[in-house]
Amino acid sequence: MTEPHDQHAEESRPPRSGLPKIVWVIPAAAVLIIAVILIRSTYGPLWQKDGSGGFQPRPAPEIVLLDQSKERHRTARYLGRRSLIVLFFDGQKRPEDVRQLAMLRDAYPQIRATNAEIVAVSGAPSETMAQWGGGSIPFPILADVDYAVHKQWGVSVPETGPFVPVMFLVDIRGVIRDSQEFDPPDSLLDLPQLLDQLARLQ
Repeated sequence: MTEPHDQHAEESRPPRSGLPKIVWVIPAAAVLIIAVILIRSTYGPLWQKDGSGGFQPRPAPEIVLLDQSKERHRTARYLGRRSLIVLFFDGQKRPEDVRQLAMLRDAYPQIRATNAEIVAVSGAPSETMAQWGGGSIPFPILADVDYAVHKQWGVSVPETGPFVPVMFLVDIRGVIRDSQEFDPPDSLLDLPQLLDQLARLQ
């Protein structure tokens, strides 16, 4: 008597299709969130310091842009040969009128003596820089018209207001070892400290 009843109950029971979807969705979402956090912490703005106030060394993205002579310039050419100073600025002023660039120009022989080179990255078009000519700046100034390289390096480009120049120090192996924001934009460069850092990068 009980067998037909039990068979009917078994047939009316919904088939087992595994765990409810929500059980799988929650762990998947958690993994995604953790991945985003890790990516942001690893590849976030390169100029940011870590939680202890120190700098987290990171590989420097390669820069391939036209210089003030409209020649293609690659920062990879310095790998294994020289350490590198990379200074980002907005290109609204002539290079000689950018305070940090002028100071780097004046200290260029001392900087080269530490086996370092300087590359400036500007938001001005290469045509504008060609009109400026070489001027008194003895190192490459690269045209990053759409600020793509600025953004790749995590340099903030405000829609309005002053642009804050950012300087990076890259060692001979192509690893970013330190950075500095110049806020306000006409802040002085600490040349003795910079030369000491460059000497220790070798």
